Parts: sequence; structure tokens; C-alpha cells
Amino acid sequence: MSFLSAPVRGVLSEKLDNLDNLAVLSKIDLERYCGRELKRLRWNPHQIQLRSERDVSLMKRYAMELICWNDPRYPPLLREIAQPPFALFVRGTVEALAGGPNGMVGIVGTRRPDGEGIQSAFAMARDCVQNGITVVSGLASGIDSAAHRGALSTVTDPYSPYYCGPYTVAVCGTGLDTIFPSGNKGLAVQIMRRGGCLVSEYPPETPGSKWTFPERNRIISGLGFGVMVVEAPAKSGALITADFALEQNRELFLHPVGISYSRRVDRMNDIRTMQSLALEGAIVTDSVHDILPHRIAVQNRLFPERNQLCFEFDQTYLK
Repeated sequence: MSFLSAPVRGVLSEKLDNLDNLAVLSKIDLERYCGRELKRLRWNPHQIQLRSERDVSLMKRYAMELICWNDPRYPPLLREIAQPPFALFVRGTVEALAGGPNGMVGIVGTRRPDGEGIQSAFAMARDCVQNGITVVSGLASGIDSAAHRGALSTVTDPYSPYYCGPYTVAVCGTGLDTIFPSGNKGLAVQIMRRGGCLVSEYPPETPGSKWTFPERNRIISGLGFGVMVVEAPAKSGALITADFALEQNRELFLHPVGISYSRRVDRMNDIRTMQSLALEGAIVTDSVHDILPHRIAVQNRLFPERNQLCFEFDQTYLK
């Protein structure tokens, strides 16, 4: 069903007893189920079946799993966003999607950071994992890569009191048969070997485009209780992730080095910058201890009727 939008797939999964029945539906049937006209729909059940069989073959080749939105392993926070992915393709440890004992936080930023930004992203990700928070980022060059590497640099002994299982989750803007950028193939392998995972809403053989990378940003913000922007110039994709975080009722954190970076690189007529986000109330911090308490507040906002699921974070992680 990759040719259908996520909302349409969600409607069909609720109304059909079995998604195998999709193959016998006509375009008119689909429109009746969805309650609206489906534009530009090329409905060819035979071609759909062939593509599905090819996807299954590629999933086996690359050891992928498919986690649908009604699967109990589907991340509960992600299910709460406005347009959750109908399904997630996962390579690595699926349990990583559950996050650490203190949840998940996205760490994002520019592909062209300065040295201070790289060091700050690395240190923040390391501190998050040491305090039981799984780090989510986008496997891009620059800040994303530094965040993943910082998460992987932490204690590996499973008997350590600070061990939190999966260290980092990489959300990709392509099908998971392709690693982009290609220079991060080694990093992707390390993430999977160390208990983390790669995630995408796109089926195998989906190339990256100017649409897929901004779309994946909503998943980076949706997986966790907050997002930290380390360094990002105006019109950066990282600021798109920041906007998604605010729309999804997540907490937005800004690293102090990013504020200094914004003063240097942004122009007076730039409207959306890290400086403007700070003025609007985003939390400026370089300490994981300022981040930890917000997990409870975000979960209470998202699940007000299920406060019993929102446990206090484990004080043993505070050092």
C-alpha cells in the first residue's frame, strides 16, 4: 500500500477485516471506504502484488522488520502525532524503539557544524545515554553523526547500573536498503551491532528526495519527549524538526553553542532562527539534568487519561 498516504492506509486498516482483501477492491470501493476521491490513483492489483513480493524479498535480504501502527511494538508517542507513519521498516534491534528507561530525545543540527558544535552534540548524546535516554537522530553528516557517535561512546557493560540497552535510533529518509550518506555506512553498522536500529517509513528501493527528508523529521521529533537543536542556520532541516516538535507538543531544547552560532551565521531578515526560538520560550541548556524532568510533563500532556503509565525517572541515573 505504499502508493497510498498514511491517513488513507490507517482508515483502510480500521475498516477492512484483513488487508489481504485490498487486492480485490476497485478504485470506487477505496473511495467509498475513505469517504473522498483519491486523486492520481493508479490501481493495479497485479502490479501491487508484484511490488509487495519484491519488498518482502528485499526485507529478508536486509533483515528488516515491518512494524505497523497497531503493533504493540509501535512507539506509543509516535502514534500520537498528527500523521503517524502507517508502518515502520526497521533494521537492527526492534526493541530500541521502546527507548531507554528515561525515554528518547532527538538531537539534530546542521550538516556543516563548526568544531564546537560537533563536540557539543557528541557530549550531549553521551550524557543522555549515560542517564538512561536513548538518542534519536537522522544519520546525516555533521551534528546527526556526532550525536550517534556520542551515544555509541558510552558504557557497554550490560551489568553496569547505567546501562540502558539500545543506545541510538537513526531515522532515515530513504528505504533501508540504502544508507545515505554513503560515508555513514560504517556508522549505521555500528548502530545496529550495538543494539540500536535504523528506521524508515519508506519501503526498500525508495530514493531520498527533497520531500522524504523533511517528512522523516516528524518521526525524529515524534519518537521522543523532546528535541534538542545543537547548531542550525535559518531554513535548516533541523529547524523543521524543531517546528514539528512544537506542533507535536514535545519539549524543545536549544544548545547554547547554537545560539552563538545563530548570531554568527543568520541574517537580520531571517525570521525563523535559533535566536527567535529562544525568545519564544524554547529551553536553552547544555545539561542533561535540565532535560530529564520534562519527560514526565510531556507524557502527562500527551496521555492525561493514562497518568499511571508515566513513572518518575530513576534517580540512580542522576550523577
